[in-house]
Amino acid sequence: MPQIINAPSYENRSTLPFSTNTGVVLQHRCALVFSIATALVANDLIVLGTLKEGYKPVSVKADSDGIANLTADILLVDDLENPATTITVASGLSFVDDGIKDGVLTKAALRYKGLEKPMYLVAKIVDASNAGLGKEIGVTLSYRYRQSTD
Repeated sequence: MPQIINAPSYENRSTLPFSTNTGVVLQHRCALVFSIATALVANDLIVLGTLKEGYKPVSVKADSDGIANLTADILLVDDLENPATTITVASGLSFVDDGIKDGVLTKAALRYKGLEKPMYLVAKIVDASNAGLGKEIGVTLSYRYRQSTD
């Protein structure tokens, strides 16, 4: 069973900010500072926050203090333990280098219209890594309310 790590943006039950003005692009950064040295293995989940129903991703970027080998898929899932719906926002986003990396939206994310239920924003670990004490990673998601459900 993979470990599930809740980032403070999720622990505080932070829903990403929203506006129902169609087409208005919002942006929110979710982050995790490792309070202890942490071993991460493939398929571990870092829960970053909750995206309200009806919203779709526009872009994604990662920032990192530099954690060797750490890459993750950024996903939207409807359930943390048994997801029936999984949308891959970006594949193989790297946290290896100190700095900021733009992710590339997948076709599924580009075409996603936003479901009538909230979705968890998670980073699913691809490559095993060890995150040192005090290292920080962040994911900035730009998103908007859907214009159509077609």
